[in-house]
Amino acid sequence: MIFRILQKGLHYISEGADFVNLIASRMNNSRLSTSNKPKIDIDLEKIEEFIKQPSNYEIREGKIFILSLNRYKVDNKNITVTLVKKSGEVFKSFSSIVECAKYLGIARSTVNNRALNGTYFLYKNILNNEEIRISLLSSSEKN
Repeated sequence: MIFRILQKGLHYISEGADFVNLIASRMNNSRLSTSNKPKIDIDLEKIEEFIKQPSNYEIREGKIFILSLNRYKVDNKNITVTLVKKSGEVFKSFSSIVECAKYLGIARSTVNNRALNGTYFLYKNILNNEEIRISLLSSSEKN
């Protein structure tokens, strides 16, 4: 049950978080014979009904959006940042947005915005006035 709640992102909703905590609090409580903790009844039907609701996740612009929080899910997986020529040739690769930002001498947010926009831009110190674009590739997309 916990897995299904997490899989649908329902743990971001307060009721979902309460269900996860309730189920987790019951796990292995009676394992030892010396356990004197009071048993808490779980209404399985109520939890099953809660799980039936639509996912709390939505895919927007290739990213996971959390509806209840009105924000994108943070993906802490490794990414590769590449500078790509108009010909499609990769000019340079970086292991992080910060590394790319330092190379270009711009802010991290600018790197991220240009990658999301996918537009080509001219950078004076690189490639003798040839336009480049920034591309982000997550570890899940590499495989």
